[in-house]
Amino acid sequence: MDKEVLEIRPPGFVRDFPGLLEFTLSFQEMQQVVGVGSPGDDLYAPGDPTWMAALEGASGVYIVHSDEGLSYVGAAYGAGGFLGRWKTYARTSAASSGPDDTSGLRGNIGMGRFLTEGPEEQQRRRLLGLRFSILHVMHRSAPKELVESMETQFKEKFRSRDARWGLNRN
Repeated sequence: MDKEVLEIRPPGFVRDFPGLLEFTLSFQEMQQVVGVGSPGDDLYAPGDPTWMAALEGASGVYIVHSDEGLSYVGAAYGAGGFLGRWKTYARTSAASSGPDDTSGLRGNIGMGRFLTEGPEEQQRRRLLGLRFSILHVMHRSAPKELVESMETQFKEKFRSRDARWGLNRN
């Protein structure tokens, strides 16, 4: 029996891309969208080409919220834009890597402490409870200083340097 083709999606498709300011991704969704690992790895995801192109083409300020109500505000700039920054985060493993892990989220001092405190199950729950959103978009060629200035403004607005509310330590 012939079936009607309703849609063809590219390899790596995760979900429709709604626009840079119109989404929140869980940690696992972020890994799927930007790609992680190598073929054959348990967590391998090739990345969604539509999302990857959009994230690579823009710089700006993003926020990472934890299920525990803490926020981390970061900046993405340069050739890789948001994609380059989040690919680094996507390499963060749910297995404890200790406070010296600088390959991903644990490389940020406050986030590193948050993700390495407590028993391994708590560390895993915290990592998987992170949610990623973009707050402000700039052209990928925006000067680093301009992007960092905007990042500072959002850190102030969200009070993310205050340990009661946030995970930024710079």
